[in-house]
Amino acid sequence: MGEAKRRRRSNAERLATEPGCIYCAGRKPATTLDHMPPRAIFSAKHRPKGLEFPCCEACNAGTKTTDQVAALISRILPDASTEEGLAEVRKYLQGVANNAPGLLEEMSGPPAWRNAAAGRVPAGMHPLYCAGPLVSHHMEAFAAKFGFAMHFEVTGQPIGPNGAVAARWYSNADVLEGKFPMEAWGVMGDPATLEQGTFQVAEQFEYAWAVGEDGSFGMFLGTFRQSFAVLAFTTTGPREIFEKPLVLLRLWRPGDLAGG
Repeated sequence: MGEAKRRRRSNAERLATEPGCIYCAGRKPATTLDHMPPRAIFSAKHRPKGLEFPCCEACNAGTKTTDQVAALISRILPDASTEEGLAEVRKYLQGVANNAPGLLEEMSGPPAWRNAAAGRVPAGMHPLYCAGPLVSHHMEAFAAKFGFAMHFEVTGQPIGPNGAVAARWYSNADVLEGKFPMEAWGVMGDPATLEQGTFQVAEQFEYAWAVGEDGSFGMFLGTFRQSFAVLAFTTTGPREIFEKPLVLLRLWRPGDLAGG
């Protein structure tokens, strides 16, 4: 039996035992395994196995462009230094231009912002405006998707129909300007990454978490190269801090990702 056929059979056997799509609380059957983070995040799509989640077609399709945007943003820093790396950047620039019209133009920033930002970055570097609505929409969706996936990974259970994810993303500029809550690291365990034998990708992706004893709520942090971080809070049921948050964050309910 060929490797591709064995892989399809293995995936089918795993999906047959899963409760359903983790992104929509099992409203639809899981028909595919979704990689979170997606393979596009990693150089040459060279990604160790692991962090693969049962997903329905609607949720998978609803986040394809979001995954492309995150793959592009993850390559902001450090700059690509090989022909292969530069080709990847060009590929994702083209993909985002085709599938998220206006996003690249948005990232050039308003004129006043460009003039102010030009004096704050080292020579030879170009500031990117990441606070616009198009970038924010896709990166917040990516952060929420991370929360749904990590909750399932750590607790072994999907967020149910009464649960939610509150999430946001932070650019490297946010970190430099002190907008990232560094105290979050203090309540989590040591960061982990994807590993397969001696191959690991800590320089491209790390994640950490803290969950309640009963697994009904959690906090999950992911970092992607030196480019951005995501922070997600999860709950499996109604919780006042989600309904009346101290900091306004969008709530993502199961099934929201299917709308992209």
